[in-house]
Amino acid sequence: MKAFELIIILSISVLFSSCESTDLNTNQLIGDWQLQSSKTVIKIKNETPIDLNIDLSGNKYIMGIMSDGTFAITMDDATKKKIENLNLDVQGTITGVSGTYQLKNDQLQFKFMSSNAKAQNQIYKIEFLDNNNFQLTITREIYLETLKEQITPQAEYFKALGTSTEEVMRQIETEILEYNVKVVYKRI
Repeated sequence: MKAFELIIILSISVLFSSCESTDLNTNQLIGDWQLQSSKTVIKIKNETPIDLNIDLSGNKYIMGIMSDGTFAITMDDATKKKIENLNLDVQGTITGVSGTYQLKNDQLQFKFMSSNAKAQNQIYKIEFLDNNNFQLTITREIYLETLKEQITPQAEYFKALGTSTEEVMRQIETEILEYNVKVVYKRI
């Protein structure tokens, strides 16, 4: 699989889903949150840049965050259709998602479980815009850290191909020129 395809698949899976904040706590997250918007800018060497602004404020894309450390994403049929029409749902990685989460300082880590894909971890920088809105951000650095975590367990596979996880990461780091995903959720 080309590095670009890997990057796009991983990016889309986290698409649907700042300021420093040291007083964040899990209780602030508990409840139902509606996805309002998503802004994605991805620039990969020798590829057409991706610049997506998606407004979902009028749709029902809801992330329920529970006090037991789990979350679940639900959506109505119209929202699912909109996502499918935008070709954003790759192998069920956006629809039908649930999993666990953990808040550490200003980072929120999700372990996604979907019906059609393997478990996947994603780290976001979280910033509360006010009591009823928060923004999740994936920067290039956070994205590369997440990729490294996903690639490292595949060391034997890369070795069989005559390369190493370190070499694969070096290649990806030179290919990804810019990576920035920001999603905003509103408490409902």
